[in-house]
This record gives sequence, C-alpha cells and structure tokens, in this order.
Amino acid sequence: MPNPWAPDYRAFRSEFEKYSVSENTTLVGHSCGCAFLVRWLGDSKQRIKKLILVAPWKIPDSGDEGKKQFYEYPIDESIKDRVQEIVMFTAGVKRSYH
Repeated sequence: MPNPWAPDYRAFRSEFEKYSVSENTTLVGHSCGCAFLVRWLGDSKQRIKKLILVAPWKIPDSGDEGKKQFYEYPIDESIKDRVQEIVMFTAGVKRSYH
C-alpha cells in the first residue's frame, strides 16, 4: 500500500481496488491494513469468505490529523453478516468468530 507510515484511506482504496475481490476471497490485514480492510468492507458492502486481522491497529497518534482521518471511523457492524469467518490475532492470542 502507498506510504503505510502515513496511511491515506483514498490512496489505499485506489490501490486495493485494482484487484478482484469476491465471495470466495480471503483478505489478510496487518496493523493499519486491518483498519483499512474493516473500513473498506463497511464502505463497499462486499461479501467475502474470510477476514484475517493480524495485530490490528485502529488508534491514531495523538495530534496527527492524517492518521486521525485514517483511523477514526464508525465500524459497520453489518460486516459480520457479509464475512463467513473473521480471525483475529492479537498479543499472541488467536480469536475466531463465525
């Protein structure tokens, strides 16, 4: 993704949407990529097979407006209805939601 140290949702989305995503797709995100995928799934209403989140991060740095715009958004709770399985790895613990 372009400039991951200074993430921009529109730039990430533009790059990401060059690839095909279907109901059979498994998406894997790490760190800020997790925040991006959760937001994109909420915006796009796309159905997918599995979402894997590794060390998810959704907390902006204090005083960083760019990161605040990237990380601060409401999570669309209907994602769980469009994703068959969500797996999250945090602090060495694997959690799986069906």
